[in-house]
Amino acid sequence: MGVDLKMLALSETKISEPICNVMEPRSEFCEIENRDVRVNGKVSSVYVVSSQRENVIEAGNNSWNIRPYARKDDVKAISLIRKWSVKQVSTGDHQESIPKCTRNHSVPAILFSLGGYTLNQYHDFADVIIPLYVTSRKYNGEVQFLITENRIKWIQKFQEILKGLSKYELIDIDKELEQVHCFPSVTVGLKTSRKEMTFDPLRYSYSMKDFRGFLRTTYSLKRANAIKIRDGQHQLKKPRLLIISRNRTRSFTNTGEITQMARDLGYKVTVAEADMNVSNFANVVNSCDVMMGVHGAGLLNMLFLPENAIFIQIIPVGKFQWISTTYYGGPAKDMNLKYLEYKISNEESTLIQQYPLDHAVFTDPISIGKQGWMVFKSIYLNKQNVKLNVTRFKPTLLKALELLQHIHRLEQKRLRYGAFPCFFLIALCFRIVLELGLIRPACICQYSKVNLTGRWESKDIIDVSLEVGDFGLRENERHEPDAETNIAEVVTKNLELICNVKGWRNVFCEIKKDVRVDGKSAPVFIVSSEMDLGNGIAPGQ
Repeated sequence: MGVDLKMLALSETKISEPICNVMEPRSEFCEIENRDVRVNGKVSSVYVVSSQRENVIEAGNNSWNIRPYARKDDVKAISLIRKWSVKQVSTGDHQESIPKCTRNHSVPAILFSLGGYTLNQYHDFADVIIPLYVTSRKYNGEVQFLITENRIKWIQKFQEILKGLSKYELIDIDKELEQVHCFPSVTVGLKTSRKEMTFDPLRYSYSMKDFRGFLRTTYSLKRANAIKIRDGQHQLKKPRLLIISRNRTRSFTNTGEITQMARDLGYKVTVAEADMNVSNFANVVNSCDVMMGVHGAGLLNMLFLPENAIFIQIIPVGKFQWISTTYYGGPAKDMNLKYLEYKISNEESTLIQQYPLDHAVFTDPISIGKQGWMVFKSIYLNKQNVKLNVTRFKPTLLKALELLQHIHRLEQKRLRYGAFPCFFLIALCFRIVLELGLIRPACICQYSKVNLTGRWESKDIIDVSLEVGDFGLRENERHEPDAETNIAEVVTKNLELICNVKGWRNVFCEIKKDVRVDGKSAPVFIVSSEMDLGNGIAPGQ
């Protein structure tokens, strides 16, 4: 019987999933792991080499063209990015010349572009830094960065972040014309979430909280939390307000007036503009409790604010509501900041000096937008400054103060009163267990995070440890209740339900047994016979 050699070879061939993902809405990338990967900067190609014995083929294409920049959905931006060819080749394929390695590396590599909209603060983080963090963090520094379309100013500006993510000197791969770099694994392009300035918890194990913690470590930021306005009973601390200034467009024309009004309200005021020294400005931002500025890329410095700080976005004329909320308002909440916005009136815009109030610039900004982005940008972004009406704006700064005081009051209540319901339940638990004849009762409560309603915050834990005779309770039982779990439900879960401490206004015990009350020392004794103890008392009876 004849053997079909082609069919036999095909049956021994391993079919793997495609190494490149081009279906994501915001980025495309190739993740090549545990293979012979060769990077040739001269021809902008990445070769995935398989030996003739391996017979590995991909399901679908064997070659891809990747633009390694995380703004795929922006036609203009992505058109500026250099294409990289990713090819799967075999040593038995004589039709293609496979470059020989001239420099071997023992760590994985990530290849990404610094083209597009970089050197704009918003796009620096949204298009490069956050995607790079998501892609590289799992390597814990043991990864080599390959930069295409390098920008020296960008490298200088964010050198601390790059060093925090990689222990190795980066390689400007476009200049490696005589070298072929070989790696055990390579990622071409950067991974990112489907929504800008966010972390997708279902896909990646890192969160905005993790990223902000990384930034605090990278730039040695001292403050993790916003100011406590009151220190003790009497001493009053002034919160710091940072006014983000701009020297070109969308700048405040009455900064002095705003500053004086804020000082009259009790703020310490700093006026500053972001520059190329990210470390210095990050520390300025981190020292403040409230940050305000007109819509623009500089507002992304809110990343360096401490937890629970207040971020105020000034929204200029031009129907910026959706853009402002999507790019800054939503992400601010993910950063655990308190977000406020102030929409200026037509009279607060310097456009009033250029156009009459009945012009479409004021009455129909959408029609201006329909003329194209460049027309919209030239009017609302490039020609507009802001003269705040300090009387109209004053309630916004007062609201910020109120939010800071509210945060402090909540913390003080937890510390001052949070222990009471827990101590009460410990005493109640002890009394019930003692009177039922149980041995060595112990109820342990983390009271510092219990609020006045007697309900748990979402991450609090209560440990109940009971040694019992014939009641069949588990020893060292550990509960992790959700945000709506009542403390009493945990403590009395495995006890006879004779007391109701779940009510908002009162606590009572309804006891149908041999009950003896001693008015002298105020105990209530619940007497059980030896038979009761021997047989056990079922919960709820």
